[in-house]
Amino acid sequence: MELFFRLFSINMPLWAVTTSTAMALLAAYIICLIKGRMDLVIFIKALILEYLFIILFITIINRVPSKEYRINLIPLQSIDQINNGYIETLYEKIYNVMLFMPLGLLVGLKTSIKDAHAPTKRNILRILWRVIGYGLTTSATVEIIQFITKRGMMETDDIICNSFGYTITYLLTILLYKLFSHPKIEDK
Repeated sequence: MELFFRLFSINMPLWAVTTSTAMALLAAYIICLIKGRMDLVIFIKALILEYLFIILFITIINRVPSKEYRINLIPLQSIDQINNGYIETLYEKIYNVMLFMPLGLLVGLKTSIKDAHAPTKRNILRILWRVIGYGLTTSATVEIIQFITKRGMMETDDIICNSFGYTITYLLTILLYKLFSHPKIEDK
Protein backbone atom coordinates (compact mmCIF):
# COMPACT_ATOMS: atom_id res chain seq x y z
CA MET A 1 0.00 0.00 0.00
CA GLU A 2 2.92 2.31 0.73
CA LEU A 3 4.09 1.91 -2.88
CA PHE A 4 0.70 3.09 -4.13
CA PHE A 5 0.80 6.26 -2.04
CA ARG A 6 4.41 6.98 -3.02
CA LEU A 7 3.61 6.66 -6.70
CA PHE A 8 0.77 9.16 -6.46
CA SER A 9 2.23 11.67 -4.00
CA ILE A 10 2.69 14.40 -6.58
CA ASN A 11 2.33 17.94 -5.36
CA MET A 12 -0.09 19.01 -8.09
CA PRO A 13 -3.00 21.20 -7.03
CA LEU A 14 -6.38 19.70 -7.85
CA TRP A 15 -7.65 23.07 -9.09
CA ALA A 16 -4.89 23.13 -11.73
CA VAL A 17 -5.87 19.73 -13.07
CA THR A 18 -9.61 20.36 -13.06
CA THR A 19 -9.31 23.85 -14.55
CA SER A 20 -6.98 22.83 -17.35
CA THR A 21 -9.02 19.69 -18.10
CA ALA A 22 -12.23 21.72 -18.20
CA MET A 23 -10.59 24.23 -20.55
CA ALA A 24 -9.38 21.44 -22.86
CA LEU A 25 -12.84 19.85 -22.99
CA LEU A 26 -14.51 23.22 -23.51
CA ALA A 27 -12.15 23.95 -26.41
CA ALA A 28 -12.98 20.55 -27.92
CA TYR A 29 -16.70 21.23 -27.52
CA ILE A 30 -16.37 24.63 -29.23
CA ILE A 31 -14.45 23.02 -32.11
CA CYS A 32 -17.23 20.44 -32.47
CA LEU A 33 -19.86 23.21 -32.49
CA ILE A 34 -17.94 25.07 -35.18
CA LYS A 35 -17.65 21.88 -37.25
CA GLY A 36 -21.35 21.23 -36.74
CA ARG A 37 -20.95 17.70 -35.36
CA MET A 38 -19.81 15.96 -32.22
CA ASP A 39 -16.60 14.05 -32.79
CA LEU A 40 -15.16 11.75 -30.12
CA VAL A 41 -11.71 11.97 -31.71
CA ILE A 42 -11.61 15.73 -31.09
CA PHE A 43 -12.36 15.18 -27.39
CA ILE A 44 -9.67 12.52 -27.17
CA LYS A 45 -7.16 14.85 -28.84
CA ALA A 46 -8.06 17.52 -26.26
CA LEU A 47 -7.45 15.01 -23.47
CA ILE A 48 -4.10 14.03 -25.05
CA LEU A 49 -3.01 17.68 -25.01
CA GLU A 50 -4.26 17.98 -21.44
CA TYR A 51 -2.33 14.93 -20.32
CA LEU A 52 0.81 16.25 -22.01
CA PHE A 53 0.35 19.40 -19.90
CA ILE A 54 0.01 17.25 -16.78
CA ILE A 55 3.24 15.42 -17.68
CA LEU A 56 5.02 18.75 -18.16
CA PHE A 57 3.63 20.02 -14.85
CA ILE A 58 4.74 16.93 -12.94
CA THR A 59 8.17 16.59 -14.54
CA ILE A 60 9.20 20.20 -15.12
CA ILE A 61 6.94 23.08 -14.03
CA ASN A 62 6.40 21.79 -10.49
CA ARG A 63 10.12 21.34 -9.79
CA VAL A 64 12.62 23.76 -8.36
CA PRO A 65 15.67 24.25 -10.60
CA SER A 66 18.96 22.85 -9.31
CA LYS A 67 22.26 24.69 -9.51
CA GLU A 68 23.88 22.30 -11.99
CA TYR A 69 22.96 20.23 -15.00
CA ARG A 70 22.32 16.59 -14.14
CA ILE A 71 22.54 13.83 -16.72
CA ASN A 72 22.88 10.04 -16.75
CA LEU A 73 23.18 8.49 -20.20
CA ILE A 74 24.17 4.99 -19.07
CA PRO A 75 21.27 2.75 -20.13
CA LEU A 76 19.75 0.34 -17.59
CA GLN A 77 21.98 1.57 -14.76
CA SER A 78 18.95 1.57 -12.49
CA ILE A 79 18.87 -2.25 -12.63
CA ASP A 80 22.20 -2.33 -10.78
CA GLN A 81 20.87 0.15 -8.22
CA ILE A 82 17.74 -1.94 -7.65
CA ASN A 83 19.85 -5.12 -7.32
CA ASN A 84 21.98 -3.32 -4.72
CA GLY A 85 18.93 -2.60 -2.57
CA TYR A 86 17.95 0.92 -3.62
CA ILE A 87 14.20 0.45 -3.32
CA GLU A 88 13.56 4.13 -4.12
CA THR A 89 14.97 3.52 -7.61
CA LEU A 90 12.44 0.71 -8.11
CA TYR A 91 9.59 3.04 -7.07
CA GLU A 92 10.88 5.71 -9.45
CA LYS A 93 11.07 3.31 -12.40
CA ILE A 94 7.56 1.95 -11.75
CA TYR A 95 6.35 5.54 -11.57
CA ASN A 96 8.09 6.35 -14.88
CA VAL A 97 6.39 3.41 -16.59
CA MET A 98 3.01 4.43 -15.16
CA LEU A 99 3.44 8.13 -16.02
CA PHE A 100 3.10 7.56 -19.77
CA MET A 101 0.41 4.84 -19.60
CA PRO A 102 -2.56 7.25 -19.78
CA LEU A 103 -0.97 8.85 -22.84
CA GLY A 104 -0.67 5.43 -24.51
CA LEU A 105 -4.32 4.74 -23.65
CA LEU A 106 -5.57 8.03 -25.12
CA VAL A 107 -3.49 7.81 -28.30
CA GLY A 108 -4.51 4.15 -28.68
CA LEU A 109 -8.20 5.08 -28.36
CA LYS A 110 -7.82 7.91 -30.87
CA THR A 111 -6.08 5.60 -33.32
CA SER A 112 -8.65 2.82 -32.83
CA ILE A 113 -11.61 5.11 -33.40
CA LYS A 114 -10.06 7.06 -36.27
CA ASP A 115 -8.54 4.09 -38.11
CA ALA A 116 -11.18 1.42 -37.62
CA HIS A 117 -9.54 -1.00 -40.04
CA ALA A 118 -7.31 -3.71 -38.62
CA PRO A 119 -3.61 -3.47 -39.38
CA THR A 120 -2.33 -5.89 -41.99
CA LYS A 121 0.70 -8.12 -41.57
CA ARG A 122 2.48 -5.87 -44.00
CA ASN A 123 2.11 -2.64 -42.07
CA ILE A 124 2.06 -3.87 -38.47
CA LEU A 125 5.83 -3.42 -38.02
CA ARG A 126 5.63 0.09 -39.44
CA ILE A 127 2.84 0.92 -36.99
CA LEU A 128 4.81 -0.59 -34.10
CA TRP A 129 7.93 1.43 -34.94
CA ARG A 130 5.84 4.59 -35.24
CA VAL A 131 4.30 3.94 -31.81
CA ILE A 132 7.67 3.27 -30.20
CA GLY A 133 9.09 6.33 -31.94
CA TYR A 134 6.30 8.56 -30.63
CA GLY A 135 6.84 7.30 -27.08
CA LEU A 136 10.61 7.76 -27.35
CA THR A 137 10.28 11.23 -28.87
CA THR A 138 7.79 12.47 -26.29
CA SER A 139 9.80 11.09 -23.39
CA ALA A 140 13.13 12.34 -24.76
CA THR A 141 11.61 15.80 -25.22
CA VAL A 142 10.59 15.88 -21.55
CA GLU A 143 14.04 14.70 -20.47
CA ILE A 144 15.81 17.29 -22.66
CA ILE A 145 13.63 20.08 -21.26
CA GLN A 146 14.45 18.86 -17.74
CA PHE A 147 18.15 19.04 -18.59
CA ILE A 148 17.99 22.49 -20.22
CA THR A 149 15.92 24.00 -17.39
CA LYS A 150 17.88 22.14 -14.66
CA ARG A 151 14.58 20.79 -13.30
CA GLY A 152 15.42 17.14 -12.87
CA MET A 153 17.95 14.68 -14.16
CA MET A 154 18.03 13.66 -17.80
CA GLU A 155 18.20 9.86 -17.66
CA THR A 156 18.24 7.24 -20.38
CA ASP A 157 16.39 4.85 -18.06
CA ASP A 158 13.50 7.33 -17.74
CA ILE A 159 13.17 7.45 -21.52
CA ILE A 160 13.15 3.64 -21.67
CA CYS A 161 10.57 3.29 -18.87
CA ASN A 162 8.29 6.05 -20.18
CA SER A 163 8.40 4.61 -23.70
CA PHE A 164 7.71 1.12 -22.38
CA GLY A 165 4.64 2.31 -20.44
CA TYR A 166 3.34 4.24 -23.45
CA THR A 167 3.93 1.45 -25.97
CA ILE A 168 2.49 -1.39 -23.88
CA THR A 169 -0.64 0.58 -23.00
CA TYR A 170 -1.09 1.72 -26.61
CA LEU A 171 -0.84 -1.85 -27.90
CA LEU A 172 -3.19 -3.20 -25.20
CA THR A 173 -5.72 -0.48 -25.99
CA ILE A 174 -5.64 -1.30 -29.70
CA LEU A 175 -5.95 -5.03 -28.96
CA LEU A 176 -8.85 -4.59 -26.53
CA TYR A 177 -10.61 -2.20 -28.89
CA LYS A 178 -10.34 -4.73 -31.72
CA LEU A 179 -11.56 -7.56 -29.48
CA PHE A 180 -14.54 -5.75 -27.98
CA SER A 181 -15.68 -3.42 -30.74
CA HIS A 182 -18.63 -4.70 -32.68
CA PRO A 183 -18.64 -4.36 -36.46
CA LYS A 184 -21.38 -2.20 -37.85
CA ILE A 185 -24.27 -4.17 -39.33
CA GLU A 186 -25.03 -2.89 -42.78
CA ASP A 187 -28.51 -3.03 -44.24
CA LYS A 188 -28.58 -4.83 -47.59
